Amino acid sequence: MKGGLAIFVKTPGVSPLKTRLAVGMGIDSEHWYRLAVDAVKSVAIEAHDKTGINAYWAVAEQEAMQHSLWQSLPRLAQTDDVQAGLGERMGRVMRMLVRQHGFGILLGADAPQICSADMQAASEFLDHESPRLVLGPAGDGGFWCVGSNQAFPINLWQSVTYSQPDTYTDFVTAFSPFAEISNLRTLSDVDEVPDLAACQRELEALDSATPEQRKLLDAFSQFGLPA
Repeated sequence: MKGGLAIFVKTPGVSPLKTRLAVGMGIDSEHWYRLAVDAVKSVAIEAHDKTGINAYWAVAEQEAMQHSLWQSLPRLAQTDDVQAGLGERMGRVMRMLVRQHGFGILLGADAPQICSADMQAASEFLDHESPRLVLGPAGDGGFWCVGSNQAFPINLWQSVTYSQPDTYTDFVTAFSPFAEISNLRTLSDVDEVPDLAACQRELEALDSATPEQRKLLDAFSQFGLPA
């Protein structure tokens, strides 16, 4: 199966990481982030093995493209404009994936409880001639995943207000006139310390966690949560 999957990441030591999470966890927030990055990468690799989807790092900082953390997968620059907002960054990466691979799926590192079945379901829906979008709704009103088989205009991506309780609804309102939209399962993405408990429960509920996901789950006792 064709398609491209990009994991949006920031580089430790170059950009601030999970700033709201860091308020409650301190330096442990970087440890959590690194484990979550490994977990998401493991699912992307598993999805590649099962579907053939092409996995990439979408690196936030141009100067970090050669960082040792990002050498395990091919790399895409989110943008060469440091002032670009999230909508523009997503739109530009999606455009690259659609042009190269027919459709694209964008993930962050803050929902490490995803599974390859999620990616397979998204890929099967997007591998179609008519305009289609996939969204993974998040419990906080946003989304943890977006996929498209169309290179929509950047200004359409920019029309959505991100990181708000109504981001998912805003996105659907903006894009639904132009594409059929399908939802994946709802998950909890991690922005603050209280989100960790839901993430832990969803990791525990996985039928077949990857070794990296199990490593993250084992580490939850370090974050003030029960093992």
